[in-house]
Amino acid sequence: MPRDGIRFFALAIVILSIAGAGAATRSTSGPGIAARERGMDAIAFIDRTFRRSDGLYADDVRKENPKRRGPAMIWPAGVELSALNAAAAIDPDRVAAARGYADALSKYLTTSRGFTAYSPVPGRDIRYFDDNEWIILDLIETYRLKNDAASGRYLDGAVATMKFVLSGESNDLGGGVWWREQQDGKNTCSNAPAICAALELNALRPSGRYVDFAQRIYTWTNAHLQDSDGLYFDHVEADGKLEKIKWSYNTAMMIRANLDFFALSQEGRYLSEARRIAAAAERHWFDAHGALRDESCFAYMLCDSLLRLASVDHQDQHVMHVRGALEFLAQHRDADGFYPRYWDAKPRSDDKGPRLIDQASAARGFLTLARFEGE
Repeated sequence: MPRDGIRFFALAIVILSIAGAGAATRSTSGPGIAARERGMDAIAFIDRTFRRSDGLYADDVRKENPKRRGPAMIWPAGVELSALNAAAAIDPDRVAAARGYADALSKYLTTSRGFTAYSPVPGRDIRYFDDNEWIILDLIETYRLKNDAASGRYLDGAVATMKFVLSGESNDLGGGVWWREQQDGKNTCSNAPAICAALELNALRPSGRYVDFAQRIYTWTNAHLQDSDGLYFDHVEADGKLEKIKWSYNTAMMIRANLDFFALSQEGRYLSEARRIAAAAERHWFDAHGALRDESCFAYMLCDSLLRLASVDHQDQHVMHVRGALEFLAQHRDADGFYPRYWDAKPRSDDKGPRLIDQASAARGFLTLARFEGE
């Protein structure tokens, strides 16, 4: 492996805390224990409440109609895989569960236009580039859980799916990756994780194509979707109209992208930019009570990226924000055991009932903190 790949891989191991059996020998006291217990409890609750007989999970369980539904869309399914990966990184006995679910997601694979990729639900032809980027990152985590003969298939799957993602880049709108095959817009959520997927695959299977692609997408995303405060807008439509709403996951993934570039190049400008973006995110999304004011499926990614940054720059404020947000979330689990859709626990009219993605996001958040605290 080239020197840059070795350096990236070493840093990725520190950030992700995926150390096989070593993860099980960490301290059994301290602030990470509550997060670990909460995360593992959430994993068990999801299995009891959302798991289907076919090995997949339901999308939601509505209180007015408790019959299980599903299968889940691939986005929440991917969040659940990321939660299972986090649990397995702490407890090696859970590796089989993570692998089993990663294998079950093959039911979502379809082939068209010469590319095999994940559809939103099994059998649907419309495919989203961002969905597949999340799955690539999840499969890389699954691959890293255990170094044995079986693990290679997850890296192979990530590489195969990346071919589809690369096909989403076009010169329309000056560059960037489309949100979906219909080519109706280019989103931060289809560009930021594309950068991370390319660079993290490059660390494992080095390719100049991955690095060049990541650099082009990084440059385009910053030029077209980043606000002057460092945060990121949602998307630009095919006609050039800019949607300026800001979701925390878009900014989170660009923090991670900068950290990935820093790991590859050791150029300080990437770490400085990650810090600048993180400071803006902390001012924007965390309130005076410590709550993170965004939806669960976005919020957990910001927590993840802040802990990744803390692993590199060792600044306590990132960790304190994550601890505070997750403690607030823990105090607002309802009487039925469900975590709220919004991490500031304020009711909204669009909150129709418990969803897999909200519970999996909470589990992933707690377990990511537990892994960090155990370092």
